[in-house]
Amino acid sequence: MTTFKVNLLLVILLFEGVGTGIIFKQQQRSIVNGVQFNHPFMQTMLMFIGEALCYLIYLLQKKYYPKDYELELKVAKERGLNLNPSKWIFAIPTACDFTASTISFFAMSMMPLSIYYMIRGGNIVITAVFSVIFLKRKLFRQHVLGLFLAVCGFATIGITSILLNKSDDIDPSKLLLGIILIICSFFFSSGQSVLEEKLFKMIYLNPNQLVGYEGTTGIFITWVALNIFSYIPCPQSMADDCPNGMMEDVPQFFKTVFTIEGPFQPTLLIMIFLGIIAIAILNGLAFYCVKYASALSRSMISQVSPFVVWMFTIAIGWDKFRVGQFCGYIVVVFGCLIYYEIIVIPFWGFNRNLKANFHNLAHHVTGVEDVKPANQEVAQVTPALDKQDSEQPLNTIAPIISNNAASASSVAAAS
Repeated sequence: MTTFKVNLLLVILLFEGVGTGIIFKQQQRSIVNGVQFNHPFMQTMLMFIGEALCYLIYLLQKKYYPKDYELELKVAKERGLNLNPSKWIFAIPTACDFTASTISFFAMSMMPLSIYYMIRGGNIVITAVFSVIFLKRKLFRQHVLGLFLAVCGFATIGITSILLNKSDDIDPSKLLLGIILIICSFFFSSGQSVLEEKLFKMIYLNPNQLVGYEGTTGIFITWVALNIFSYIPCPQSMADDCPNGMMEDVPQFFKTVFTIEGPFQPTLLIMIFLGIIAIAILNGLAFYCVKYASALSRSMISQVSPFVVWMFTIAIGWDKFRVGQFCGYIVVVFGCLIYYEIIVIPFWGFNRNLKANFHNLAHHVTGVEDVKPANQEVAQVTPALDKQDSEQPLNTIAPIISNNAASASSVAAAS
């Protein structure tokens, strides 16, 4: 991969992620026979169908690139990873993905797409906390400062959006509920990330194979949920955003989608199929982005995409420019740049314990058990540095990236 191709891949991934969000939002904006499309559970089903299609991509990779596939298996075997795990081993992480995605689709229907994209970036805070608690990773000064700025930025976006959207035909109480729902989804999506990282230390699957398994498992989980929530009345606070007053109405979904009448058709039907295809492509692009660029590049794309979404929705009349929202977004971006150590503050200890120092030690130190780098605490460094996870900075690329790559499993995590 040349530098030009890698950069082109990153640009394509950016617009693919943005396009996926716009596709699902357009579904929610559609009105057919006087009924607005409000089907978060079915949108989650569409997402999992798209993920399941990634298994076909895996089969094509295995057929046309057998040498690469065999090399991956050889490396995984040398590392002692299980190459034939149970197909249901990811049921719990997939259940977390189902919950986070469904909640996020509810939230998306209650707010402008740009605010949704910006607020959902707060997942970085919960993931960091979970990583410290469950994975015993260390949180250094630059990470704490980055997370603090990110929280301040998200709070600014949320507060200004609620206060300033009164004149934009947006119900502030509904917007607040949507923000609360997004925050609730963070705990499930972060739990998914932590659980998968734990599993990836023991097993290996080709990334597209993994996403295909999760998609298939997710289809089953969503099918079970549909049979339950189709009979549960919607809470009063969300009644306007539920089909026929129920949490889900599958017959109404198919009737709405396949009734080819009105100004929103056949657009809605096209958006349904595009949503499935977009999710499949997004997962594949995310894998290649991590493989040929870096996980950090993908993380930076997730910070740029909210602004691109915002400018696009303003251009097509879905949204408006708000100074408070813009200021909050800038604070979030700076917080993330500090957290990922792209911006390094050269004083007050914010330039200590950088991941670059650990990477340098991993490449240049061999046979040394106790090393004390300049301006750092004593760190255990051995040739098998990857086994010293708890001694590495929080934002060192996790095993989920190095072993299997990360999957863009949903619009809630698309990014």
